Amino acid sequence: MPARFVNLDRETPMLLPPDLRDWVAKDDLVRFVIDAVEMCELSKAKINHRGTGDAQFPPTMMLALLIYCYANRLFSSRQIEQATYHHVSVRYICGNLHPDHDTIATFRRENAGLLEDCFLAVLQLARELKAFGRLGTISVDGTKLDSRASRRSNRKSNELEEEIAELQQEIKGLIGEAERADGVPQEEKNTLAKTLQSKQDRCAALRVAKAQLEERQRAAHRDRLRQAKGIVSLDLEDPKDPGEGGAESQPGSDESPSTETPPIAKRDAEMAINLVESDSRLMTNADGQFGQRYNAQFAVDAGEERSQFIFGSKLTNECNDRRSLPVGVKAVPQPFREEISGVLSDTGYDNADLIAAVENKFGVTVLCPPQQAEAPAPTKHRLTKVEQRRRELSEVMRERLKKPESKQLYRRRMASIEPVFSVIKNVMGFRRFRLFGLAKAQIELTLISVAYNLRRLTQMAAVGAI
Repeated sequence: MPARFVNLDRETPMLLPPDLRDWVAKDDLVRFVIDAVEMCELSKAKINHRGTGDAQFPPTMMLALLIYCYANRLFSSRQIEQATYHHVSVRYICGNLHPDHDTIATFRRENAGLLEDCFLAVLQLARELKAFGRLGTISVDGTKLDSRASRRSNRKSNELEEEIAELQQEIKGLIGEAERADGVPQEEKNTLAKTLQSKQDRCAALRVAKAQLEERQRAAHRDRLRQAKGIVSLDLEDPKDPGEGGAESQPGSDESPSTETPPIAKRDAEMAINLVESDSRLMTNADGQFGQRYNAQFAVDAGEERSQFIFGSKLTNECNDRRSLPVGVKAVPQPFREEISGVLSDTGYDNADLIAAVENKFGVTVLCPPQQAEAPAPTKHRLTKVEQRRRELSEVMRERLKKPESKQLYRRRMASIEPVFSVIKNVMGFRRFRLFGLAKAQIELTLISVAYNLRRLTQMAAVGAI
């Protein structure tokens, strides 16, 4: 019997237009994305209300397009534009419309508030579908993500001074040439003027970078002095002394404080500034490799259901997690933050003063193993009030962690949050930001968090968990 093949016909036109819904599987992520976006409050979407110019793409379409593409390893605006032609599910989202890459990039850059509302709406949708119950306990942890800039753009203070001095000499020579350029052709004069302006702009930018680096170093020194005095601030963006108001403090010692030497990675970050993206810092990853990065703080559900939903994500440029515990807690939206009763974190968050301040501020119980598993031996020298208080707080934490119920609860930490990092980095492929600066990179972090939560919701629906 001769072989038989399905009839393949690329030339006969379709008699009726196809229904795009028939091209997408019923359990495809795209259906969850569209349903979730339709629940979002779109009042914060930045649109042209005047009605002038070309017709705009609907915000619901643009938002769904970004979320779905980020969930499927498509992060570049040019990649997303191409997907509107080649990806069936993306064509379904866009209804066969094709926004260009500039329109996509502009919408992503200008709608941070809209993405935050969508993040909350997805969590509320998951609760309505009974994907999780009352929040209760969360796990807080950080992971390093590469910035857009390269580490080769870093400059130390002495390198900035040398480059500024070289440019000043070049500028002086160009000015002398300009004064003697009366008899040269106009084209050469224009070239000379452009070169001079370029050198002056570069020199001005280096001076600004040098001033920023010096201020960063002064701020780091002030922060170490505050830590030595036992002064605690729950806001990394605006730490204040008690006399300035707004900061929470602990009683300090009357003795002169001794500043604590920062870790090597943090010292390197304080010594250099990136000329392309000054918000980013030189950080080490889990393998000890240096790179230009941000520190992304996540708060993940660690309840009995272990839903592994992200309830908060906030980007910082802290080189370690020691001061980031309040960042992870405050990243949780207010309606869910009120439900938090416990916080689980690893040893990297060991900061007795800050843990006590977080417990007092948010009314939660923190489980964080101290870096010293056993209480330190008594010392001969007299401890300051700050040192004595920190030892007492650490001992309280050790005793708390010895309780059977605390041990059982703390076992949830790794199982709840580590798989989230693995999915984001390995499955979704997100390891590097495409936007410059801390504020814009935060937009992408919110976007990837929304995409992750919708992926998780789709998986739970596929196995009948909701």
